[in-house]
Amino acid sequence: MLRRYRRQMTLQSMLWQVRSDEIDCLTAMITGSIRNSFRNLSKRKPSSKTIKRRRNNVGEIDNVQAVTGNGKRGSSPELHIKSLDADSIFGSVAFVRGNLTSVKQIQNSTFSLTKCVLQQLNQLMEMKHQNVCAFVGACLEPDRACLLWEYCAKGSLHDVIWNQNIKLDQMFMFALSHDVAKGLEYIHKSAIHFHGNLRSTNCVVDSRWTCKLTDFGVPAIRDTGKHALQQNNEEIPWKKLLWMAPECLREERKDRPVDRQKVDIYALAIILKEVFTRSGPFTEFPFLVEHEIIEKVRVHVRGEKPFRPMLSLQLRQHTELTSLIEDCWHEEPPGRPSATRVLKQLQKINPQNLSMIDNMIVMLEKYANHLEELVAERTSELDAEKAKTEALLYRMLPQTVAEELKQRRPIKAEHFDESTLYFSDIVGFTTICASSTPIEVVNLLNSLYTLFDDIITRYDVYKVETIGDAYMIASGLPKRNGQKHIQEVADCALDLLASVSTFCIPHQPDRKVRIRIGIHTGPVVAGVVGLAMPRYCLFGDTVNTASRMESTGLPLRIHLSAESRNALEQYPGYHLICRGEVPVKGKGNMRTYFLCGKDGFDKELPFMDEGEYDSIHMREMRESVNSMASIVSSTSSTSCPSVMPTPKTSNVSTTTVDIDDRYKSKKTSILEVTCL
Repeated sequence: MLRRYRRQMTLQSMLWQVRSDEIDCLTAMITGSIRNSFRNLSKRKPSSKTIKRRRNNVGEIDNVQAVTGNGKRGSSPELHIKSLDADSIFGSVAFVRGNLTSVKQIQNSTFSLTKCVLQQLNQLMEMKHQNVCAFVGACLEPDRACLLWEYCAKGSLHDVIWNQNIKLDQMFMFALSHDVAKGLEYIHKSAIHFHGNLRSTNCVVDSRWTCKLTDFGVPAIRDTGKHALQQNNEEIPWKKLLWMAPECLREERKDRPVDRQKVDIYALAIILKEVFTRSGPFTEFPFLVEHEIIEKVRVHVRGEKPFRPMLSLQLRQHTELTSLIEDCWHEEPPGRPSATRVLKQLQKINPQNLSMIDNMIVMLEKYANHLEELVAERTSELDAEKAKTEALLYRMLPQTVAEELKQRRPIKAEHFDESTLYFSDIVGFTTICASSTPIEVVNLLNSLYTLFDDIITRYDVYKVETIGDAYMIASGLPKRNGQKHIQEVADCALDLLASVSTFCIPHQPDRKVRIRIGIHTGPVVAGVVGLAMPRYCLFGDTVNTASRMESTGLPLRIHLSAESRNALEQYPGYHLICRGEVPVKGKGNMRTYFLCGKDGFDKELPFMDEGEYDSIHMREMRESVNSMASIVSSTSSTSCPSVMPTPKTSNVSTTTVDIDDRYKSKKTSILEVTCL
């Protein structure tokens, strides 16, 4: 008695009841809730602005006038709701007691609140499952009857299937199918017993990508008392009948009632086909309209194959899944499996049995792993590009200076007590330019200096700059190397000079390049000049003197100052010839020397023919003849102040050897030439 009394009180309490004035459809439309996500909607509050409205029915609003802050008439939200595709949303939406809900109108206006109806509504309120939408309540006022369900932000399963921006892999498809089968199994085992209105538009997806069943139950107020096909032909919702089982499409027989659970299984088969093919129920028949398809499904000739959707070849590769779908839409209801069996078959086909959120986590893990690999790959590429950039930077600036610049530290000028500078230029460069095009000149300099750049990498020298045909290198800076700077520059100069002997002008193959080389040793100040295009520059008298050694030198000769010659004394084996006093601009007369070779240096060095040599420096050779007597008498001395070759017409002692002869043979004793 007590339990019966409690049940009676529960029925009479009508906890599901919602008054029509609690349903705020207009606010939902004004705030754009239909199109926005649940996360954005949760941040909004229903508007309490002055809105003049007159409701004729829930979800149908006429004569709406939105009053804005300035008193002007705004656009009617009715226009907005009518512009929406009916298939893109699950019914209408409304705020009920501050929460967003989905509104499903009840078309049947002739019903009464019987005990059966109250029981069915209470049963809906008691249903709690993760794959079933929560029943919020119902409004059963005349002309405003509707059912209120939990709102799911992602829309219906139909929306997800047709949204090409959503990537559905096999795991997602099985997860959605599992959710539908779980929800249907729960409904079949509940007091409701069957869904009765199952289709992809009544399967909704929440913000956590969980698929839930909605719009079911309360058949007493849903049915109009007439069969769907007994309505006027224009009023029949043909599109909604695509999921209906054939036995429901035919006239019911009193001696053979319809098994509503088997009807749900048929609809489940259509939904599975939609999910795994990402298409509509009968999209394989584009030339048939809905009522023609319904007629083919309804009329079945015994012995012929029933009319059903076509499964794609890709789906037919999964034989177990194909067999399950075909069993579910079997022509005879007893041949269809139960919801529990369908769920077990899906779990057997896809043993992972993961929910949608679990699948998303798995996909995120895969994506994270792929992202880590991608980041590692991109990092290695970035490191490679960074190395290339740094290598290019180190070619333009010394590494120590470049590191300071990267740290945004000011570069202070640095004084070097002693370093050796090298200058060289191309003899007759102006003449070459006059007979060549600009691009040919560029190719010539690029080929020559590329050769030089490759050679200087073998020595402890730093390329300072190239200006036109001038090539400048230094040793002893920016990295100090003690007294080895003169040896490094001397060896490098010999190697560069030897390379010229085999180098020809690219556009004039029969013509070889001749260079002048000048070397000087002394103190230098180095620093970075400029901010936009910083350059590492050398300053001091040593730079000027080295440049004068080059400009006053001879073609195919290495011209050294006395300071460089003195620094080279500590490294024996070098072949030097004293040139004598040479007038240098700004310096007066300077004693200079020619570097002709080195012991162990076996590369062939270029030389000038004697006629050219005599014509250029006849004056120097005449002056040297006057001092030959003193040179012959001092051959045993440790120094040779001025040793120069004599012309062929001069009759001198055999102790004096012609410079060009000695330069070609490289076999003359150092004591015969210089004092090293």
